[in-house]
Amino acid sequence: MTFLCTPCLPETCERLPHMTRWIAYSFTFRLDVTNVSLLSRQRQTPNKTNRISVCRTISLRFLIISSIWFSRINQARGDLQSVKAQERKKEMPQKAASRGKRTRTGCQIQIEDPQRVQRRAKTSRLTSLQKLNKLDLTWCMRVTNVGLVRIAALRHLRILCLQNCSLRITNKGLVNVAALQELRQLDLAGCDFITDAGLQCLCALQHLERLRLDDCIKVTDEGLVSIGALLELQCLDLGGCDSVTDDGVQSISALQQLQYLCLSGCDKITLAPALTLRMLEVLPRCTSSWSTFDLTIVILITDASLVQVSALQNLRKLLLCSCSDITDVGLRSLSGIKHLEDLGLRGCVNITDVGLVSVAALRELRYLYLGRCSNITDAGVENLTTLQQLELLDLGECDQITDAGLVSVAALLNLRYLDLRYCVRITDVGLKSLAALRELQHLDLCRCAKIKNAGLKSLATLRRLQCLDISFCVNITDVGIKSLLALRNLERLQLNGCRKITSVGRALFPPTD
Repeated sequence: MTFLCTPCLPETCERLPHMTRWIAYSFTFRLDVTNVSLLSRQRQTPNKTNRISVCRTISLRFLIISSIWFSRINQARGDLQSVKAQERKKEMPQKAASRGKRTRTGCQIQIEDPQRVQRRAKTSRLTSLQKLNKLDLTWCMRVTNVGLVRIAALRHLRILCLQNCSLRITNKGLVNVAALQELRQLDLAGCDFITDAGLQCLCALQHLERLRLDDCIKVTDEGLVSIGALLELQCLDLGGCDSVTDDGVQSISALQQLQYLCLSGCDKITLAPALTLRMLEVLPRCTSSWSTFDLTIVILITDASLVQVSALQNLRKLLLCSCSDITDVGLRSLSGIKHLEDLGLRGCVNITDVGLVSVAALRELRYLYLGRCSNITDAGVENLTTLQQLELLDLGECDQITDAGLVSVAALLNLRYLDLRYCVRITDVGLKSLAALRELQHLDLCRCAKIKNAGLKSLATLRRLQCLDISFCVNITDVGIKSLLALRNLERLQLNGCRKITSVGRALFPPTD
């Protein structure tokens, strides 16, 4: 019998990060020769444990020994129902195993144990799992280079996660990782003892498609020369590798399969014009498949840098958050990337309404982050009305936006997520305009202090609304809260700091977490 335990590790940014609530479970993995058991799915009572035998190790494919996992609320509810059913029926473990045999993906078990990040992984017993193709050891801080010697025997392993195993894994351990010739995905995020010499060992992994090195602070340009030899690489995360410079980016420019590149926090990157000249010959062919470019908090990125980025004609996602030297001139360069779907400009404080004219030319844009762009006004928001495919709009802390700006926002009929936190000039009149957004699921009005009960009554027509944040809207009372009872799909309501709401009003929407 086969039962696959498949984790959902987030590979890209969640589109609607606040729409979903998270629920945590603590658990214990026990490895022995015959089976792998999950002990103690617990919510609040640590003394009550439920043992569920899930498979025999001889047919195990996926194994999670991670200490920290998260599950979306709807998936967690399904897990809870499954556990209750297993308590009622003794034969449920056998049925679960048979389900695993019929499906390729199996059951998803996503759990969290934030209190036990020092759990020891029994790597010495993994060598018998010859069919294992996915192993996650996230936060297993006691795994050492010795353990990686044993893992090297798992010849069919395709996915290996060593995220934040930072204390005892060094370059010596990567020699054994390099023996995993079938490896497709390798996560070394937070392993800060790894240096350029260790990356040189990885050149043997010629089938590697995804590599995470974020926060590997000892990686420099010399290490990227080795990565440049991984010709099948599709996804590369170098976030927080603050020793990487433009020369390092030049070293990976020949990766023709690369689709995702994260340079977030690499504050020595400039993508300067001099680099542009060196890359002009290779850019047209090696960037044709790029879909994501993350330059968040790269403080040396300027308007001149964006001229080079504009050559990535197939780019789908570009994150430039907190790049404070970018101006409206730089945005003009981006207007030619016609297929861009996701643009992050949060904290680019020198962008004005003029720059949004260029953004409005990106007709396929679905996600737009403009939070903390404090120079944007109602006139700039009016330019965005051409973006009819827009599903997410972040205007948080754009404190010059008024009710007139919300009239323009209301024209974006496909909008599902709207962030207006700290837009302190918005009143009930503006909320009346938002009633036209029938698809809206998440609305953040935190600290919009001019909103009163009449404004909430206007929101009662948003039947699909799932999450509403009205924290510190100090003029709202129990009367306004009562009008929200019409929102049958509302799952989460934030009322922090609403001092005029009494216990009677709060009882209408009791906490569900």
